[in-house]
Amino acid sequence: LHRYRHPRRLPHPSGTGNGDHRTAGVAAPLPGERLMQVMSSISGFVQLDRAELQRVDLAQVVTAVVDRERGALRPDTDVVHDLAPGLVIEIDPRRVSEALATLIRNAGESFDGPGKLTIRLATAEATVHIDIEDTGRGMTADLVDGLFDIDFSHGERTRARFGLPLCRSIVQRHGGSVGITSEPGVGTTARIRLPSGDPDA
Repeated sequence: LHRYRHPRRLPHPSGTGNGDHRTAGVAAPLPGERLMQVMSSISGFVQLDRAELQRVDLAQVVTAVVDRERGALRPDTDVVHDLAPGLVIEIDPRRVSEALATLIRNAGESFDGPGKLTIRLATAEATVHIDIEDTGRGMTADLVDGLFDIDFSHGERTRARFGLPLCRSIVQRHGGSVGITSEPGVGTTARIRLPSGDPDA
């Protein structure tokens, strides 16, 4: 996927809320030392609130996210669902939906023309797998290795992008993991693994 980073809008450290949801994670003309303080203060990203946990049919959650994000994809993208029904697990559906939306949006950015986006949901032993597979431009191993690092861009203002690091934090707080494999010219697959039992407190 091209860059495979979806910028996520976070509040400006000053509280002004600068930036839009497409272009800025933290967008601020901060000196390097202050910026690193901001990074340290949010390094944990997500604290799982057990009060928000619900037992839900994961196929329904995935379907709702795909339907909502369909408009962000190219109109010539073929979206295929392969969702095993009846996989009921305990999650924070809002948080997991955020993680899925990030991966779907980034997959959509990988296409230069018509392409295919496949979302699969299956279970193996005590783990639920959600795969987001695209036939986009793909990435080299070096690019894949740095995908979950906070992405800084420098210009007149320093910007930090949190899309994939936040996605990983959400999944890890549910006791799961997320990984990405890719091949240039072939495409990319992102896989979320979640335990089929209750996440750790």
